[in-house]
Amino acid sequence: MNYWRIGASVSGLLLLAVAGPSVCRAREIIVRCDTPTPGYHIQIERVWEVDGEIWVVSRIVGQGAAIQVIGSAEGSVDVDVADDAVVKHFISGKSWGWWRGVEATMIDSREALEEQMEEDEIEIDDVLYDSDAADN
Repeated sequence: MNYWRIGASVSGLLLLAVAGPSVCRAREIIVRCDTPTPGYHIQIERVWEVDGEIWVVSRIVGQGAAIQVIGSAEGSVDVDVADDAVVKHFISGKSWGWWRGVEATMIDSREALEEQMEEDEIEIDDVLYDSDAADN
């Protein structure tokens, strides 16, 4: 007689487990792109949570003169985020006319993006990574 009640409770728990929120765990965020020379690298400056999305703000930095062959630049950082979180990339420092890399929005600078966010009243929910912070 009580089997039905137990079954209903177990089904409810299973439904909660399947439909519950994603679990956060360490995840490597990688930013890659081709560059006009091998003398570039990517520095990830900030990783923010904004309205449930992960915003990665990176800067392409040149490292002196290099031969004129297509190179590749990469930057990565480990942050605690949900596996299914949407990741958006914002990249500054690109000075050439083509792009082959992660899908990204090109920006003038991190500071310019922050100013635009303030104007548009977009709030940062959490700072997941800050390259300037001493504890990273």
